[in-house]
Amino acid sequence: MGDALASLASGCSAGTLWPEGCGALASDHTEEGRTSELTGDQTAAIRAPLVSLPEGVLSQDREEFWPYSAKSPAAGEAASASDDAVRNLLLRAKLPMLSAGDHMKALARVLTPLILPASPWTIARTILEATARAAWLLSPDVSAKERVARCLVLEYQESKELPRRGRALKRTANMEEIEQIPAWSQELITRQADSLNIGWTLARGGGLSRIGDTQANMGAKDIVRDEFDEELFYRVLSGAEHQEMWALEFLSGSEITGSGGFIREFTMRPEQYRSLVTFPVWWYGIAVWRYFNYVGYDLERLEHALSEAGRPGDLPEQYWRKLRPHPQE
Repeated sequence: MGDALASLASGCSAGTLWPEGCGALASDHTEEGRTSELTGDQTAAIRAPLVSLPEGVLSQDREEFWPYSAKSPAAGEAASASDDAVRNLLLRAKLPMLSAGDHMKALARVLTPLILPASPWTIARTILEATARAAWLLSPDVSAKERVARCLVLEYQESKELPRRGRALKRTANMEEIEQIPAWSQELITRQADSLNIGWTLARGGGLSRIGDTQANMGAKDIVRDEFDEELFYRVLSGAEHQEMWALEFLSGSEITGSGGFIREFTMRPEQYRSLVTFPVWWYGIAVWRYFNYVGYDLERLEHALSEAGRPGDLPEQYWRKLRPHPQE
């Protein structure tokens, strides 16, 4: 069980949500491990980083640093792969990061003192999926070629979706050409892979089964599992997104018994409230660190900016430093 789901099941515990315990977010625990009711001031302090951290990141992400510095890992990979491939990678990583930041601000709005207890979970799912994808593309544990392979897999998956969308829209004009897009895209993708000496294999049906070391059908659930070890939590959030009763019951904080069970409204326990902030901040921090490290940004400067941005929520000391994927970074 991943940390996020374990936290929801048992409540926040020191060392689970934060590298050095939960800090202010772990206060007000009873001896039984349950939390007391949160005051308006407490909820305001807890959710503050959902807004201040994305804004802190945006303040440091300026055009003068695009696309990367001359001595950055990105520059090295551009030399060994191609500049176009690295720029495409950065765009594919940055857009989910921006989306995650936007959804964190939306999450803060629904976690106001007048709490909306159902919708935050679907917002959290989007943040988890977006930050995991960015972190997956920027993983420090893969080679430059494998990073390009991951981008090619995403391009291949997107090309396969276009005919499905056309059929869903009941389009007739140009539908014959639209149906050919996956085949055309596959040819372009395999040519690019060949030009960079990236291997690929075909599936029995003729489509791609693998590019580099990445499965061509790699999905969001797989990425979340590989990067954050939160597959089970993602399944619960997806269940809530699709209105499955087992997931809604688990997250509602209420117990529904039998076919005649009565539930009037969703509720949210204080420990759930904390988890809905701490984990998105943690996921977002990992993606942000990997992005700025990859493009060669001054991490000490970034750390200072983000520490200031996180101060309203009283994040643990040196939290951002501990987010670095490896000691050398």
